[in-house]
Amino acid sequence: MNIWWCNQSECWSVERGAKVVCASENAKNKTYRRTVGGASAGDITLHYVRPHIVSVSLAISNGAYYDNLPEIGNEAYGSGWRFEANYFDLEPPIHKNCFRENILTLMDKEGRPTYFPFTKFGNVLQGYFFPFSLAGLKVIRESFSTRWPEWIP
Repeated sequence: MNIWWCNQSECWSVERGAKVVCASENAKNKTYRRTVGGASAGDITLHYVRPHIVSVSLAISNGAYYDNLPEIGNEAYGSGWRFEANYFDLEPPIHKNCFRENILTLMDKEGRPTYFPFTKFGNVLQGYFFPFSLAGLKVIRESFSTRWPEWIP
C-alpha cells in the first residue's frame, strides 16, 4: 500500500463527483502528473484543496495511461492517467496549520523523503500527485481528531 498526496483545485469537485483521480498529459509539469499512473488498488490518497485536506480516498483500480481519458461532465482531459477511488470526506476539513508543525518535526527526525510534498519550512509544494508516507499520514491523523475511515492504518 502506498500513500499519496494530491493537490487539487478547479477539478476537485468534478473528480470527487466521478470518484476518480485524473491527470492530463497536457499539463505544464508532467512530473507530478505521471505519478497518477503509479497508483495501485488499495493505495490511500490525501486530497488537499488549499488550505485544507478535504478528503481521503482508497484506490479501487490501478492507475493507467489513456490516449483519450473518458470525459467527466464537461471536462475533457485528453490523454493522461486515471484511477477510480472511493472517497471519504473529512468533516470538518483539516487546515494545514493543524499538522504543519508535526510534519516539520517528522522531517527533522526522519529526513525529508525525495519528492515529499512539503518544503523544509513546511509549505505545501506546487505539483499534483506526490508520493507521501505512512509516517506522514499518521502524523496528520494524530494531529487532528476527526472520524477517519476504518481502512486508514
